[in-house]
Amino acid sequence: MRLGLLLVLGLALAGCGLRTGGRRLPDGGFIGTAEGCNRLHGDGNLVLDPAEAPFVNVNALVFDSDGFLYVANRSASASYISVFGPSPNNDFQKVIGRGALRDLLDIVRVPEDGSFWALQGNGAAMSGHEPEVMHLGSDGAVLSRFPVSVDEPGGITRGPDGTLYVSFSRIGRFDEAGTLMGTFGAKPPYVPYYQGMAF
Repeated sequence: MRLGLLLVLGLALAGCGLRTGGRRLPDGGFIGTAEGCNRLHGDGNLVLDPAEAPFVNVNALVFDSDGFLYVANRSASASYISVFGPSPNNDFQKVIGRGALRDLLDIVRVPEDGSFWALQGNGAAMSGHEPEVMHLGSDGAVLSRFPVSVDEPGGITRGPDGTLYVSFSRIGRFDEAGTLMGTFGAKPPYVPYYQGMAF
């Protein structure tokens, strides 16, 4: 009996207590370590609580002019933006927008002030919510938001003049207050929806 208990305990420690080393990216960056059956996650030398894991269902990636990487994470219970330093290390920096974002589909960064425009959907876990566009400060604070009454939104981008473009079965042009300024690129039924866009 005692031997059986020790054997089970040993197997549990071997399976759960060992550290896995993550992986090195082709450009020299490093992503992901785990220890203790994913009780903790680490990137580079930083250890994180599992509630702040850097990646959960990655939906979009954006770089800024300094090489920082912003990753849009989408999950049924929460969405957030993970911030990573520049290559070659891509060290995890922080999470922003947790608690404010839900069903995050896409992001675009505003280079002038470091803020973000985020497109949120109305996934199954978000019944009763309309798709919306949200403006977040560089720290993740909500600056403004507006609903977009579209069918299955797919992506967002920002034009050089500040106009926001939201893709669905067409592409809608919105000003920063949320006024629809027109649509173009209509697609007939049963044709795949537009997804990402970029200028």
